[in-house]
Amino acid sequence: SAVILDLLAPPRRAEWQSLSLSEQLERLRRHRLLPVALHHARAAGAELGAVLQGMWDSLLTSGRRQLAGDTALLARVIPALARRNCPVLLLKGAALGRWLYPAPELRLSSDVDLLVAPQRRLDAHAAMLDAGLKGDGYSQHDLASNQASYADPVTQRQIDLHWAMSVVPELACGFDFARLHERAQPVAFAQDARALGRVDSIMHTVIHYRAHMPPQDRPAIWLYDLALLVRGLDPPGWSQLDESVRRAGLAGLHAATLVEAARWFPLELPSGWIEQWQQAGHRECTRGWLGGEPRAGQRLLRSLRCLPGLRPRLRYLRARVFPAAAWMRGRYGVRSGWQLGLAYLRRWSGGLRRLLPVRA
Repeated sequence: SAVILDLLAPPRRAEWQSLSLSEQLERLRRHRLLPVALHHARAAGAELGAVLQGMWDSLLTSGRRQLAGDTALLARVIPALARRNCPVLLLKGAALGRWLYPAPELRLSSDVDLLVAPQRRLDAHAAMLDAGLKGDGYSQHDLASNQASYADPVTQRQIDLHWAMSVVPELACGFDFARLHERAQPVAFAQDARALGRVDSIMHTVIHYRAHMPPQDRPAIWLYDLALLVRGLDPPGWSQLDESVRRAGLAGLHAATLVEAARWFPLELPSGWIEQWQQAGHRECTRGWLGGEPRAGQRLLRSLRCLPGLRPRLRYLRARVFPAAAWMRGRYGVRSGWQLGLAYLRRWSGGLRRLLPVRA
């Protein structure tokens, strides 16, 4: 038990040591840390015993099966995107597991996340269909959530296609795909695929962690990803991160999330940067994402306040209030013009019901 929990920072480890072994294993499982913790124990030379060894063998088999499915899926999707002249970036677990973890099967994920430029989302949608995946037929037109999901009938895996770094516009607006792609790094298993560079990966991990609501549903594996990324930063890397988070107005979120990661996992943080980011965070509009889950109306108003300038605000408001007709037809299952008009009325009435309880 003690060796399994050795993965954690002392405060969290001391808290969990009072639990029974079954409770510890359940918490590790819930936070998606169990494969990493068991690997850590084995690497330390610990004898797992029959039960834990069986658990390890099962996790390893499941992880390798998932990895094989994801690899086969990407072997079809990446070339299909390349044929459509659609540059793509691999995100989250599918990229980090192959980069930062001792073995990629230790970093399990529910789906594969890809990022494309917003102006190439329809090309990417066509590439998904070329590769044999199935989408809902309308989410590729959504300019509010900026993502669409595709199921693969062959591997039974799913791709989440994104054309923004976050579904929260004020967290995503500081990123440009062309610059992200320019700073990206190649991935070994796919010639035409790239993954976010270290600094951009840190920022994406932070905004993904903070945007996920409710907070109690955030698995600690995301903080472990962050800890692994930060451990590889050299002084120039910290300077680049400092410049990037300040420019994007995300310094406060990074300070809070890195401090939280250090409570979970052994992680040395430069106190000077953290203190400066905490101070800068008091002036940042994005500090609202340090709190709990906002209601739908609160979230909309927060985004409109935080987006930099009138044009981005109007663009986002239009995407929320007047979605593309192709999206509306698919989302509400309408065919005729008068049905489309009714669908817009239905959407507006629902939106007003969510907005009315909001108090300034």
